[in-house]
Amino acid sequence: MNVEDYIELLIEPHYKLDRSDHNLIYSFVRQISRGLAFTDRQYELAKQKIIDYQDQFVKNGLDPQNDLENIRLPLRKIDRSRWIKIVEYPGDNVYEANKGPFIAVRFTFQKKLISMIDAIKKATGSDGMYDKANKVHYFPYSEKLLFGIIQAVENKNFELDELSHEIYEKLKTFKQEDYVPGVYNLKIKNLHPNGVKKITEELGEPSADNLLLYHDRSIKYGLHHVDEISRQNESVLAFKVAHRKNQSVAINNTVYSIDHLFTCLSELDRFPILFIVPGKDAYESIVEITQHARNFIPAEQTSVMFRLDNQGEGLKFNQYIKREKINNRLDINTKLVYTIDHTVPKPLLQSDWNPKAVIVSSPGNVPTTKKSLQCFSNVDLIVHYQDEVMPSYRYFYKTDVERIE
Repeated sequence: MNVEDYIELLIEPHYKLDRSDHNLIYSFVRQISRGLAFTDRQYELAKQKIIDYQDQFVKNGLDPQNDLENIRLPLRKIDRSRWIKIVEYPGDNVYEANKGPFIAVRFTFQKKLISMIDAIKKATGSDGMYDKANKVHYFPYSEKLLFGIIQAVENKNFELDELSHEIYEKLKTFKQEDYVPGVYNLKIKNLHPNGVKKITEELGEPSADNLLLYHDRSIKYGLHHVDEISRQNESVLAFKVAHRKNQSVAINNTVYSIDHLFTCLSELDRFPILFIVPGKDAYESIVEITQHARNFIPAEQTSVMFRLDNQGEGLKFNQYIKREKINNRLDINTKLVYTIDHTVPKPLLQSDWNPKAVIVSSPGNVPTTKKSLQCFSNVDLIVHYQDEVMPSYRYFYKTDVERIE
């Protein structure tokens, strides 16, 4: 008798197999039936299972202890080497290989390491390539990715080639403060002098009093780091918006009122603003918004850049903006501009007026709203103020809209 014989016996009706061993034993039997030899680890595991069930074997007149060294086929040798190398070409086993260099990561199957590879793919947005025959994963080379991979496999017995090791050791000494644009200990570093001039003209030198504004303008000026701060006297919404990671954010109008929104924009020094209102609800939208806007922006600094047909509700709308004195000409003192979602008035495009924020109020026509926003693509804060972000946003805007909860 050999080890394979004993394993095959375990699936016979007169043997009682524990449920926890069912998958393993049947997997072994399928492997044996294909004529595939055990690896060293499989062999040790198979012997342990024979010992676990030796009472049943003995009852059937067998002596498994004397047969544990007998195997039907020589053990398969498995290359369990783990290494990371920088290579120029992935090899012929990789489908549609691109030009290098590549980061090559080699290991045999292990769930934790596969999860690590999946996390790297997700973080980098790259599927990479895989040489199944040689068990090697390939990723387009970048220093950031190399550093992340090596960090992820530390203390997991991976060998590094000389070049990978050399680069990694240099990267470990890298200090973000020495290279990456940002505000460090209230000092602007690694930003072009023209950028420093513009941001300090707008916000002043960094201080504890204006650090929230530096967080808010980080996208506009390409600041990848700003000193951490705790919320002080500013509103919750202003603090969250200032710490956004994306240009576009969605603010739930059932959670944050229009007063909350205007308070946030005021605290972040975001006036002037452009409000894009839905064409089908333009009258109701502007009436509601204007009632709250009056607490922040006077009528004479408000301009409605469109009119409706002078009949029915359109007549009421035109009379309203005249009565409320918000039909002012656009000039450098204008703090609030209303436009409609399906068009951008030429006077607005031809003027020197530039908003610091664009608010999209529950768009009724997403494709045309997108075209309007493209006219103000340089604005670093776009707020979609509605109940929830519609799935169509992802289709039309082709970008993430960050949710502010």
